Order: sequence, then structure tokens, then C-alpha cells
Amino acid sequence: MQGYIGHFKLSEWWFSSFDEEERQYIELAFTPLGFRVIPEGTGPTADEHSLLTGSRGLQVYGDAGSFLANLAEWLNKPECRHLARRVLEKAEAIASDPLEKHDVLQVMVVVKYRDRKKDPRFLDAAIRACQKQIDIAPEVMRLWRRRRRTVPTHNGFNQLSIIREKEGDYSSAMRLSEEAMKQGWRGADWEARIQRCRHKAGKRDNLGLAKRSGE
Repeated sequence: MQGYIGHFKLSEWWFSSFDEEERQYIELAFTPLGFRVIPEGTGPTADEHSLLTGSRGLQVYGDAGSFLANLAEWLNKPECRHLARRVLEKAEAIASDPLEKHDVLQVMVVVKYRDRKKDPRFLDAAIRACQKQIDIAPEVMRLWRRRRRTVPTHNGFNQLSIIREKEGDYSSAMRLSEEAMKQGWRGADWEARIQRCRHKAGKRDNLGLAKRSGE
């Protein structure tokens, strides 16, 4: 086994987790930097030309968990999201470094949340992924700053604050946004969300007070 699957020693998982049709689908779907495998004959074949299992030159970066998170992003479509979830399950299981865990959970939040309308269990799973990412956020931020890298976005803080705001739990949405802003995460207008939730909470409180006064 060659390619990324061989490099990261994922061959046993690759063959035990997907059947032949699924493996071919994944290999054809994985097209980083415009790379494409051209199907030949009557059916799709990836084999020797595949970046996942073939002999093409690789630009290897990161750890196995981060790589699988990237692979899952290529499968984040309605017709193949079940494959993305399977990839992320393995990614979470093998991720050990906090930065690697951050990468995996960053994608997992998005993939799980996308199917929330299909089954409420996906919303619950997205919330759990958000909380896991939030729990390790301070350590991840320390590591990013120590390495003097650009601070990444944080889907956990952002998505969970959106969920709480939609639920009408404005205090939780504000608390999450305040914590994200305090830690220094980018990718969302935390201050705007805090102000919006404060306004909504005040409006709801005033409405409740008015109703009680009229009784």
C-alpha cells in the first residue's frame, strides 16, 4: 500500500472500514490542488494514480488525524457524508496532539451539524464535538502562540454559540462568545453576537415584564 494511506499506516483500517465501491468513491473524490483521477473503462478506477493508495509523489504534512480530517472535508456532501463520519471516527481515535485534535474536531463540528435536520442525534453529536473542542481550546491556543502561527478559527465556539442563540439561551451564547474573544479566537464577530444576544434577552425580559404587569 502506497499513497497517504500507506504513509500513515492506515491500510488495515482502509480495508476493514470500506468496501471496494466505497474505496473507489473516496479515491475519486479526493482531489486536492485540482488533482483528479480520470476514470478508465466502464467503471471508475483509482489504483496506481491515486494519491491515497497509488504511487504518485506526495506532499506529506501533519499527522494522520489531521490528514483524515482533511480527507473528510472532501466527503462533506449529502450523498457521501456517511463516509466522512466514518473517516472522522478514525481520525478522532488516533489524534493525540492537541493541535491534531483541534483539526479533527474543527471538521467534525461541521459534518455532524450539516445533518441535524435528518436526525436529532446529529445535532447532539455536533454539540458534543463543539464542547470537546472548547475544552482543549486554551491549551491549543497556547501551542499556537508558542509556535508563532496565525491563530486559526474555532468552529466549536462559533457553532455552539449559534446553537444556543437559536435556542433562546442568550446567556450561554454570550458566555461562549466572551470566552472565545478573551482567548483570542478569530473567524466570527464575537462582539456583534454578544450585543445582539444582549438586545434579544433584554427585549424578551421586557416583554415578559409587560405581560405580567397586564395580568
